[in-house]
Amino acid sequence: MAPAIILKNLFVWIYFVAPLQFLKIWSDFIWFLYNFFSIRLLTTTLFSRWQQIGEVRHKRGFEELFSAIIINSLMRIVGFIIRTIVIIFGLVVILFAILFGAVAFVIWFLLPVVTVITFATGIYLLIL
Repeated sequence: MAPAIILKNLFVWIYFVAPLQFLKIWSDFIWFLYNFFSIRLLTTTLFSRWQQIGEVRHKRGFEELFSAIIINSLMRIVGFIIRTIVIIFGLVVILFAILFGAVAFVIWFLLPVVTVITFATGIYLLIL
């Protein structure tokens, strides 16, 4: 193969084919993190009881009623706090994945240019 064809194919792969594959993998990874932390499920069940732990009222009376209300309210508060922490942590992880992916995407485009520049600089310094 002629060197011009090899360089053309390399250029097409570096600047057209690989970035599309990178974006696909990157979006799949973001989708994985979103589902790994169950953000949609946690937001829809934000005010549910934690682990469905609660008090069921067996007897009639105000003492049993208030006991069940207090226990169920506490379990909902615990569930809200834990789910909120997991949602925030998941969103922070997704944000970092987006930022690192964007940096890697930019580096991917700059790396061939930097490689050629450093190679040319090295040759120039050898000739001096």
